[in-house]
Amino acid sequence: MKIVQTCQLGAADSNAAWHCTGGWISPEYHWMSWTLSCFQLRQFYGKVELYADEQAIQLLIDELKLPYTKVHLIDKSVQFDKQAWALAKVNTYKKQSEPFLHVDGDVFIWRKLNEDLMKSSLIAQNLERNFKFYPDSLKQYRKRFDYIPSVFQDELSVENSCNAGIIGGSNIEFFQEYTNEAIKFVNLNRSHVEDIDSTLFCMTFEQLLFYKLSEKLKINISYLLEEFTDSGYSNIGNLTDVPFWKTYAHPMGSFKSNSVAYTVSDLICRIFAS
Repeated sequence: MKIVQTCQLGAADSNAAWHCTGGWISPEYHWMSWTLSCFQLRQFYGKVELYADEQAIQLLIDELKLPYTKVHLIDKSVQFDKQAWALAKVNTYKKQSEPFLHVDGDVFIWRKLNEDLMKSSLIAQNLERNFKFYPDSLKQYRKRFDYIPSVFQDELSVENSCNAGIIGGSNIEFFQEYTNEAIKFVNLNRSHVEDIDSTLFCMTFEQLLFYKLSEKLKINISYLLEEFTDSGYSNIGNLTDVPFWKTYAHPMGSFKSNSVAYTVSDLICRIFAS
């Protein structure tokens, strides 16, 4: 199974691209994160491909010389959207015609992923259980949006979802249906998303839609990790246990942006230096 990653910066020039933080406390940690993620994947997998726009290719390939086995230029018609930034990833999923696993640029592995997992029809990082912000967000969308996918009509069962730190599988037909619906959801509501929480919106059309559609079609999702009930993801965000007690890490949210991130970022520096 091939590994794919997506980096769309939408930057005006190379200088602006270099200053992109990606949620980290400073740009240098963002690019060290990408570097560590790529190098760790290449330790274990022979095919690691990048989907990126021109600015990202200039930075990750021309400047940092990351060892991707193939680079795909994101079509200029796919505009970067600050309110729907996860759409770049969705478009990468849509382009796949063989079994794949998409890995975020802030995911780090220290061991090859389970072989049985990699043979699964659908794969995600973990099940999210009882995340209350999903139904709260959907209530807002139902009031404001022009189009709501049919899988979101049941207000009583949208608290569970999955995390797309890794996402993929062999069921390419499912991914075509899912990505078409995600793109439709975004495109038909563009005039209403300017002042909504972009992160929650992206989590809705990327993660919740993936989970609910698989549920509707009765297609099982295989998970790398156990279920999470803590939306802070404190367990996999902390890098202090790698690589001896933990072989997978995915720092998200506050692990990049608050005081805890300084420890995480310093660890990235040390790991990268070693």
